[in-house]
Amino acid sequence: SKDKQKRATVKLLAFCGTSRSTPQLLRLSKRESLRVEALAAIEKIVGVDGLPWIVTQSNDRHVRAAIFE
Repeated sequence: SKDKQKRATVKLLAFCGTSRSTPQLLRLSKRESLRVEALAAIEKIVGVDGLPWIVTQSNDRHVRAAIFE
């Protein structure tokens, strides 16, 4: 299914993604079913210190709120 493919993409990017992967992960984090995994992958890529910058890259209030949780 598409959701399984997207979940596998998130896992792959969490393992070998770079900062260039963050826009795709932010798009995926808009889906509630993938939000936690996508944001965890972003955190792994950019580190905790990079999360404030990530907040400025998203216009989705749910994603922004989840980053601060």
